[in-house]
Amino acid sequence: MEVATSLGTARFKTACLPGTGRVLRVESDDAARIAAERGMPVSEAAAILEDDASRATGVQPMRQRPSAEDTNPSD
Repeated sequence: MEVATSLGTARFKTACLPGTGRVLRVESDDAARIAAERGMPVSEAAAILEDDASRATGVQPMRQRPSAEDTNPSD
């Protein structure tokens, strides 16, 4: 689907995940293009695009879950 965001129109994939419901993720080509146009990191552009699309559609963004190393560091 295409969604108008604060950074411009971008395409998003949607999926239904068990236990999570419907989620969306920005197309990587669109995130890269918009990031380059705006001179910002792709990860930052993607987060803004997904948050804007979530507000517009009511579909939650699909976020990467932190790895075990990130959530439970060893001593």
